[in-house]
Amino acid sequence: MRRRRTRLWVALVGVVVAVAVVLLVLVGTGILVLFPAAHPTVTVTGAEWEIQQGLSKLGRGWFGPSPVYQNGTNGFPVTVASGGKFPGVLVLADLDVRNHTINATVAQLPFSVACTSPGLPAMVVSGQDNWVLDVTFTAPTVTSSETLYLVVTVDALTPGTPAPHC
Repeated sequence: MRRRRTRLWVALVGVVVAVAVVLLVLVGTGILVLFPAAHPTVTVTGAEWEIQQGLSKLGRGWFGPSPVYQNGTNGFPVTVASGGKFPGVLVLADLDVRNHTINATVAQLPFSVACTSPGLPAMVVSGQDNWVLDVTFTAPTVTSSETLYLVVTVDALTPGTPAPHC
């Protein structure tokens, strides 16, 4: 009986040692994380909206000067989770004597456009001075927190592939 107990204890210690070795290997290789790090974030410090547009008879852009910079205003800076979504807003005025169409909005990598409101293409009526383009952007997926700047192209010249309507 005593011999049987000794064997049982030896087997139990062997199993405990084997489990400990497996856990150490899993932790050492990074497969098992005991204390996960905080979730990485993306901080967007501002935005540059490049408006691709023609010129009016007066020689100015249909929608005024381009690019439009948003730094420390209009919701910037904004911090989102890695791969998260965040809003952007551009207000335009059609300074020309004709109506013009916003065909597409594209974010420069590593960002992307998730959707727009209104859906594109959309017409901006001549003389309209508060036309609002709401854009939902998707931040890049990162493994450590990053601070980035957003560059967006708003195309009023070339029909393109518009983003979905929000």
